[in-house]
Amino acid sequence: MSLVGVIILTAGYEFVRDMNHLPEADDDDVRERSSLLWSGKSAGEAEKKQKLVKAGLYAVQVFYSFFIM
Repeated sequence: MSLVGVIILTAGYEFVRDMNHLPEADDDDVRERSSLLWSGKSAGEAEKKQKLVKAGLYAVQVFYSFFIM
């Protein structure tokens, strides 16, 4: 039973790790929006939101890694 729990925790960790790397593909979109064509306010808000989401996913990833150890 504990082996199944470890497998579920490991699968959850890998899922969160993959989700944490998905927003990196959108970094180019944020940079394009922060060019002269977009107002600085909306581009700055999008970048802050993206950093907050990445930080949250990283926190969950660290939480999972402690349980796996």
